[in-house]
Amino acid sequence: MNKILKKFIIFLSLLVIVSGTYFAYIHFYKPWSDSKRASLEADSNKVLDDELYIEPDNIKDLQLATDAENVAPSIAATSAAANVKSKQLPVEYISQLPELPTGCEITSLAEVLNYLGYEVDKEYLAENDLKMIDDLSGSFNSYFIGSPWSESGWGCFAPAITNAGNKYLTSIKSSKKAYNISGSTLSQLLAEIRNGNPVIVWVTTRLDERTIFDNIEMDNGTIFKWPENEHCVVLIGYDLNSPQTVTVADPLAGVVERTYSQFNSRYNELGKRAVVIK
Repeated sequence: MNKILKKFIIFLSLLVIVSGTYFAYIHFYKPWSDSKRASLEADSNKVLDDELYIEPDNIKDLQLATDAENVAPSIAATSAAANVKSKQLPVEYISQLPELPTGCEITSLAEVLNYLGYEVDKEYLAENDLKMIDDLSGSFNSYFIGSPWSESGWGCFAPAITNAGNKYLTSIKSSKKAYNISGSTLSQLLAEIRNGNPVIVWVTTRLDERTIFDNIEMDNGTIFKWPENEHCVVLIGYDLNSPQTVTVADPLAGVVERTYSQFNSRYNELGKRAVVIK
């Protein structure tokens, strides 16, 4: 009889433990988990405003050009030009591979310079005109952090490519200049295309993937949100007839069409970073 009672007590104890665990899961953990998942899904599905949205944290390190030498003259598009529904510039694709696996930015600069008639190699630009730094002591705006020859290179933003372009143009005594036009809407970039100026822009490697940001602690202790799938291409054309598309010279994919809305969303996510030479 004692053995039966002991077994019953053990069974009853296990039943209480299991019931308590289930009660805690149903009434506490599951509601919290569902709420957290719903919050994450809502954030990942957030609709971006095609022209106005910029995530403040994503452009923490964006420094727009303020000196007269690096600010592009404003585009005063005529009504005739504004009604041009499609245009494509004959910019030739230059592959960043295999030499520059993380050098999409300097390769994009090479694409634009070659379109303008300057026969310059992407590696020449990287070696002679692109400021690089091996550690995290500098800004992505001022330097290419890492090496574009390395698979583990990081990258750089518009001011660094603007400076590289101007260093090269000055060295050959060109009258043209590179301008940092970051902050422009995609519509304003299309005005540049209408005027014959291809535009270097920052988007993501695959447009169907939203920008993925990693927190990087710089040497000075500040935290920077680096877009790990950051990519640089040259905007060379557009078609505003349905379905609306843009055309880019992509150093990884060639001359390809992208949907206007998706391209615009990624451009906004990256902080509306852009460079033009004229």
